Amino acid sequence: MTSVVFLGDVWLRKPRSATVPFLDPVILNLEAPITLRTVGYPGKINLRSDEPYFQSAFRGETLAVCLANNHCMDFFGEGLTDTLTSLQLQGVPSFGAGTLGQNVGNPLIIDMGPVMLGLCGYVCSTAHPVFATTTGPGVKPIDPVEIARDIASARRKGATKVVVYLHWGVEEVHLPRPEDRELARAVVAAGADLVIGTHAHVLQPWERIDGVWVFYGLGNFMFADIDGPGDYDTAGVPARHIRKRWHRWNRRSIGVRYNVATGEVEPLGFEDQGARVMAATVQEVGGYELRKANAHAYGRSFFWSHVYGMVRAKIGAFIAEPKRIRLRHFRALAAMIGEVIPGGPGRKG
Repeated sequence: MTSVVFLGDVWLRKPRSATVPFLDPVILNLEAPITLRTVGYPGKINLRSDEPYFQSAFRGETLAVCLANNHCMDFFGEGLTDTLTSLQLQGVPSFGAGTLGQNVGNPLIIDMGPVMLGLCGYVCSTAHPVFATTTGPGVKPIDPVEIARDIASARRKGATKVVVYLHWGVEEVHLPRPEDRELARAVVAAGADLVIGTHAHVLQPWERIDGVWVFYGLGNFMFADIDGPGDYDTAGVPARHIRKRWHRWNRRSIGVRYNVATGEVEPLGFEDQGARVMAATVQEVGGYELRKANAHAYGRSFFWSHVYGMVRAKIGAFIAEPKRIRLRHFRALAAMIGEVIPGGPGRKG
């Protein structure tokens, strides 16, 4: 065994089957803790699974899971501990979340026979994660200096190739942020052999930087609609019931088949049709390699991609759950667009 398939975001609230023969074991981003806890971390959309349903979904083909995301601490450190215990009982190793004393599980080294695979995971602060501290568990930020140290540690432990998972980007936006493209260069310079991106919940393009493939966002491979309490206060009381229905553009993703021995990659297309996940061509799901462009031209493309993504998400939410249109809805839409217009009234930071 020298090849693995990397998948994007996975969250299951009930048993499902992927129905796709991967031929190789999979490594996925497990987007929710496995816990029975009911008091959520304050101010978040809180996701959880009662059981490790992903195991039945992938017929035991899971090689490892990445926990470096903004939901692994949705039910505090106790929920993360429950998750780690459950994974251990299932015989599935993880990386990217834990205590600083454990370096949040980075790097995880997997013996693949003739080769060794190193895995590390990190989360961007804009995703609103819970970072590990000296007093509590969590995740690590995307810091090229820290990443370089972890990659060097993986090499010392015998890793032939080191893959870095980055939870970053803007949700619902199909292009990576200009600053993330620069950050990708720094991660490649830190020694990564492959970069896998998650978080946007839509498929984003990929590019090759100094011979290293960077996949900015794999999209949702298998992700349940959100329907539950959230925005807990410090007393453990949810402020609202959160509903979010995913649309067809949220259900298209790619996997990345990676040969650890040769470094070769092969994008694989998937579409979650509800009853089952179907294999598709990369072109059918909208996957493509990012073209080279100067900073100004790319910045303009990202701006319009951001506006389009935000507006489409709002319209999709309205169609899924129609409401009486009020003036405040137009004001909210204008404020949202202002967030991405340079100098706009809603611009932050």
